[in-house]
Amino acid sequence: MSAAKKSSPSKMDDSEMPPAKKHASMTEATDLLATGKRHLLVAAVPAAVSDLAECCELLSKQYGETAAECAEAYYYYGKALLEMSRMESGVLGNALTGVDIEAEDKAEGEQVEDTEKMTKDEKLEVEEKVADALEENFEKHDKVAKIHDGEIEESEEESGMESQDESEKEKTEKTEEKEDEEPGNLQLAWEMEELAKLIYTRSVAAASGEKKASMTARLCDTYLTLGEVSMEGENYTLAVADIAVCLDMRKKSLPADSRSIAETSYQLGVAQAFAGSYAEAEASLAAAIAVLQTRVKNLGKMEASENITKEIADLETLVTEIKEKIADHKNMKEETLRIGKEAGAGFTGVGGKAATTIGVKKAGSTTVGSA
Repeated sequence: MSAAKKSSPSKMDDSEMPPAKKHASMTEATDLLATGKRHLLVAAVPAAVSDLAECCELLSKQYGETAAECAEAYYYYGKALLEMSRMESGVLGNALTGVDIEAEDKAEGEQVEDTEKMTKDEKLEVEEKVADALEENFEKHDKVAKIHDGEIEESEEESGMESQDESEKEKTEKTEEKEDEEPGNLQLAWEMEELAKLIYTRSVAAASGEKKASMTARLCDTYLTLGEVSMEGENYTLAVADIAVCLDMRKKSLPADSRSIAETSYQLGVAQAFAGSYAEAEASLAAAIAVLQTRVKNLGKMEASENITKEIADLETLVTEIKEKIADHKNMKEETLRIGKEAGAGFTGVGGKAATTIGVKKAGSTTVGSA
């Protein structure tokens, strides 16, 4: 069963399942959620996706797709799918790296230059081989063309080969149709996080006290993950909107020196930079620094300990890294302006993508940490 189908099964009538089987099913779902979270923690992403997809299926069948019991499973399933999408992007990126075009061109050039050093007999031998290859290639294509036009009959062997080719073609077409029908991991991640957001939003509205605070924290996490999904999909405007909601909620519910607030401010700044809002990005990163510096000051007032000393050192390192990020964003802005001026002056063929990828990585390059 595909992940897409596992993520949105229909609700099963309680009367259709015996109590003992129902209990066993929910125990299995709880175990799958625990193992899925553990797999995700240790970066065993495919295993996490598999377990969490099955967990979501069991829970939604029992309680319904938008039941409160499903929210946590949806949230972690979405995170696992996001990581799977990142892995796929990484594999593609690695496959495209290491290709030295200049080296290839140089190698080809050297091969051409070497022909000048060949003797007359060697040149004649090469020319004969090339001529034979061209003739053989022409004969094959000419025969295929004649078969297609019905001028000659196929042999049994050729007919069998064609049948095999047709069969392979049908398999390929069926696979492509299946891929068209099923959304990719990034789209599924977004759908899962949206479901979790819907459920947590409803839970926050209905809860009070500690329960409300707990649901609010989970809703913030969901908005932040939605922002990460949008960043991965290069929808930076939507990423900014979702991360901004998370930041606003965390400011209202957490202490002013919370590292979670600093982390969210940082993530917002990165998203704003990718969206081209450099002034806002610099302000967000400066806000993250201010929160961390406030925490350092507050920790300095406490009784000294090994843990406090270590955290202060970590925070000071983070402040330095964020300051470097601000410098990166300034470079991005200058590069964007330069490209814009060149384009306005008549320079063509310069794309805008370079301006959005210079000196900055996607969200997640600096981990600020939790409160």
